[in-house]
Amino acid sequence: MSEKITRRDFLARSGIIAGAAISGSALGAKAGPVPDGKTAGIPQVNGPKLKFRPDGTFKIVQFTDTHYIKGHRGSPRMLKLLQYVLEKEKPDLAVLT
Repeated sequence: MSEKITRRDFLARSGIIAGAAISGSALGAKAGPVPDGKTAGIPQVNGPKLKFRPDGTFKIVQFTDTHYIKGHRGSPRMLKLLQYVLEKEKPDLAVLT
């Protein structure tokens, strides 16, 4: 039987994983350990080390209330919008909340 998780745990896990996966700086970055998720209150995830750009900036894109539903007629349009924003803005970190 699969592990049952709460909605809060699911959102925390998917947001962290999605943010790392779609972050422009995540491509090719070496993964390193993160503090124990139990002590931090979040699941343990290994991912790239975040850092500022050479000019001292750090761009974050946050997606919220996307309401993605597999098979829903509006979902493909929403995914295209997410892709457009990521390609246009080229963020250092993308967060799905």
